[in-house]
Amino acid sequence: MAMAALLALLDALLWRLPMFIAIAVGMSLLLRARGTPSRRMGLLGLALCLASVLVDALLGMLPMALLSQGAATSLVQLGPIMRGAGVVVHLLLAAGVLVLCWALARTPPAAPTLD
Repeated sequence: MAMAALLALLDALLWRLPMFIAIAVGMSLLLRARGTPSRRMGLLGLALCLASVLVDALLGMLPMALLSQGAATSLVQLGPIMRGAGVVVHLLLAAGVLVLCWALARTPPAAPTLD
């Protein structure tokens, strides 16, 4: 049972690997930037996106874990809960993207350089 749950978690994380890579690259870019309020907002936005991806992966694993435990009858009851949780996950992702966009809008333009 534990092996099936572990494989389901691995599968759920691998499906979301491109999003994890994009968030990691974004975090590394923001961590190198100057410490401004826009940077902090960007890090908050990326943290919200990361939280939504992790919660989505765990929610995706839940039905497989229930099936491996033999609780197939509770899957019918789990449907409305999963849909509600999916809405919350997408609201969390939308909030993260919104905070990222807000941080970009607050960032002052770069000074022109004379080349």
